[in-house]
Amino acid sequence: MNKKGIEFSDSFEIRVKFSLESLERELHATLKIRRNKLPVLKIDSFSSEHNETMNLSEHEYKEIKCRSETKTYSLVDNEVYGDQIWPRYIIRGRIDETTSGIEICISGISEWFDQSTYFQITDSEIRKELPKKMFDESVNTNKGRYQIKSNYCCNIKKIENRDFLVSEYITIKCIKSDGVIESKEAEELSHDIRQLFSLLLALPLSIEYVWFINKEGGDRKPFYFSTPKAGGKPFDHPYESLIHPTLIFSNGDWGKVFNNYFSHNNNNFKKIWYRLPSLFSYDGVWDYELLGYVSVLDLYCSKYACKSGRKLTQKDYGELKKCLIAIIDDYSAKIGNDYDDVIESFKGGVKGIKNTDLPTFTEKFKFMMEGVNVDFRKVINFSPHEFKTIKKIRDSAAHGLPIKTRDDRNISFEFRIKDKLLILLMYLVHRDFGFSEIDFSKSIKRSLSKFVRNAEIDKTERDRLSGTVPFYSVDEDSFRSASDTNCFYVGLKYFRSDDIYKFSHSVTKESQGWIVDINKKDRNLVDHIKAHIVDPGIVDIEFISQVYLVWGNKSIELSGACMVTYE
Repeated sequence: MNKKGIEFSDSFEIRVKFSLESLERELHATLKIRRNKLPVLKIDSFSSEHNETMNLSEHEYKEIKCRSETKTYSLVDNEVYGDQIWPRYIIRGRIDETTSGIEICISGISEWFDQSTYFQITDSEIRKELPKKMFDESVNTNKGRYQIKSNYCCNIKKIENRDFLVSEYITIKCIKSDGVIESKEAEELSHDIRQLFSLLLALPLSIEYVWFINKEGGDRKPFYFSTPKAGGKPFDHPYESLIHPTLIFSNGDWGKVFNNYFSHNNNNFKKIWYRLPSLFSYDGVWDYELLGYVSVLDLYCSKYACKSGRKLTQKDYGELKKCLIAIIDDYSAKIGNDYDDVIESFKGGVKGIKNTDLPTFTEKFKFMMEGVNVDFRKVINFSPHEFKTIKKIRDSAAHGLPIKTRDDRNISFEFRIKDKLLILLMYLVHRDFGFSEIDFSKSIKRSLSKFVRNAEIDKTERDRLSGTVPFYSVDEDSFRSASDTNCFYVGLKYFRSDDIYKFSHSVTKESQGWIVDINKKDRNLVDHIKAHIVDPGIVDIEFISQVYLVWGNKSIELSGACMVTYE
């Protein structure tokens, strides 16, 4: 038991006492909270008589109150089996008319949100600039209207000298606009919030704590329910997430993210994307993992095709099937009854004809990809051969057939395609969140996510689409000269009046000489170039960490460039 609440990833036991209406005495029991399992209240053997049957009243099925030496607990939605009571929910305290919302602590969220503020420690105190409130948004859901906001919590206790005990975390509060929030509603809302951030970060996040709170966001009452795969650190560093929070903060997109997720008009999150977070942490056979991802893609393509593809009217569709079945019946009369089973098979096939111009997964996928931004299609570079590969593996895994890989036991090729598929799926998810192709390209450029780094997307097209890296057109001589270097700390000249970029041998020589010099006199490259390239026509010198040079349809990436600008 943690003093902050009931920890979802913990297992522990609490000695309690309680009474039932059907029995005249007080019962002793052990309330067991078990990680990844249902909680249970086990009655002590000395508390119950031989062959005694416990009967719960209608009220006790809904709620049983029990108490430990220091706390009171409410067991909600109970079932009884022998000498055990199985509650669906546990509340430290009880829900009343002031309980209007929940507060949720999700694994990894605190570290992800706050990546820029740090503690400063002196001999007498510890200081930190408080992180700004991340969001405070009003959202309509199918359960009602909620105010969803972030909440920073920090408790500091000085032990001695420069030793401090710090408890710091960020929670998410969801307060209902009208009425009391019920236990089932609170559970569903908790999962919704966890799923939202799992999809946003592309990581298997889990619920750590939940509290019931009042309309002002206070009066915490720890709340517990069984949840699969509770606990576990979702990352070693926040950069392993798919998206950085500053992208959402700087654009003021939190309202868009929450409203699109809970929108009644876009049920992709509830019907399709909810399957992905469990796959993020899948640790089974690799081909079944790929089967899961391809099945999600198939489901999305089918829905997209149904919504956007062409089809007959229901009247024409029904009449056409009747005509086809009538033709089969007429032909059946000519060949007799010996082939009735074959004829029924034909008729079943006609009845199963789909009312669409896109009957197969391959056709639906091609149609869906036509709706993907052209520039992002260049980034993902998902070839017909790669689609055919994942579809073949999906079909084999679904039917229990042997999986044929390209390089026998080496499955790195198939893993790269799987990771590329996951990037495509996350692009579609983030598009439903309301992010543009440019936003998503910025995310995958900055992310250190394993699947992003392994996918072998077209990084040049990613950088071009994101707009975060300059692309300079040069002539053939400059392009070839730059290509002949190691593309590391290359010198460039820019003639502002003519808007022309050229390769510079002298600046390249000085730049590459400076980087390998162990006895540098100048602390940075710009100062070094200023001291060694003396030209009255120079108006500016700058260092660019990454740049592309373009000649015709060819491009090269330079890792570090020193650009000298002339009028």
